[in-house]
Amino acid sequence: MLRAVLCVLFIALASLASSTIGAQVVRTAAGSVEFLGLEKWTPAEIQQRLGYASSDQLHYCAADLKKKLGFPEVAVVGYSEHGHRIAVVTVIEPDRAAEVVYRSQPSQHAALSVGWESLKKFAKEPGFLEGGILDYGRNLPGSLADLPWLSDGTPQTWWPVLRSYRKKSDLKRAQQILGQSDDSEARAVAAIVLMNFVSEDAAWRSLVSGLRDPNGLVQATCWQALNSLATYHPRKVDWAPAISDLVALLHGTDLFAFQFLLKTLTETKIDTALAGALLGHGGARLVVAYLGANHDEQRDLAHSFLVVVAGRDLGSDPTSWERWLALL
Repeated sequence: MLRAVLCVLFIALASLASSTIGAQVVRTAAGSVEFLGLEKWTPAEIQQRLGYASSDQLHYCAADLKKKLGFPEVAVVGYSEHGHRIAVVTVIEPDRAAEVVYRSQPSQHAALSVGWESLKKFAKEPGFLEGGILDYGRNLPGSLADLPWLSDGTPQTWWPVLRSYRKKSDLKRAQQILGQSDDSEARAVAAIVLMNFVSEDAAWRSLVSGLRDPNGLVQATCWQALNSLATYHPRKVDWAPAISDLVALLHGTDLFAFQFLLKTLTETKIDTALAGALLGHGGARLVVAYLGANHDEQRDLAHSFLVVVAGRDLGSDPTSWERWLALL
């Protein structure tokens, strides 16, 4: 399972390596830090502006980049591979702040039934986001259960409670609460209830809309739910009614969810007719940055997504894809 970390510390910084298209890489004795999304800024400038006297003490922290340098969106994802630490830092620079568009804070109070209140109790627990949501999809009927668990497969006490919400009225209630309730924990519960409706396009679209929620708990619940469904229940989904959400997300709203969005759109076979609406007017910028990444996971996610949305494979060279994108 991918583990997002806010701060990644690397000491013994060796040198700045030449960047691939879309990526700028800081190599260290222990591993590397890869920046995606930089346009005007460089890692060296970020170090200087953050006030680090020596690159030997250099660290990259999402909170620092946001609060001290004004980056509107930053996601830092850490990996450990073959004894080396790797961080992939995706950023939206300050000049593009207007492209980060979260939904407004919902303002309606929604009274919850006893059962929903019971589920909300679990959402308050510290371990709520530690694997249970990711693994829930594997237990649903029709899942690709031969695939391994996304987490450790530990059964959760809330799974049977959640499974009881499978009526059409539960789907409508979950959509209403996720979109309108002023209670963030209730919205998180609504997101996991939507996982019971893998055959309903509306459930998938509501979860994608939830990635733009102003609350971090709700965002994380939605991208974990989508990751689980895309892994264990891949199916064709009509995304046309969700264009406004998808455009905002592809431009960089909720960067922690970006790679899971690409995975979801790939596994649900997004219609090639939507390519222009989604990837025109700068919508492909981060996808191309991912395609030029050093780290395999980001590069493969971008390539798989582009193959589906284009309806053909132009290979792994970002330049070939940029020529195609220029025609949209």
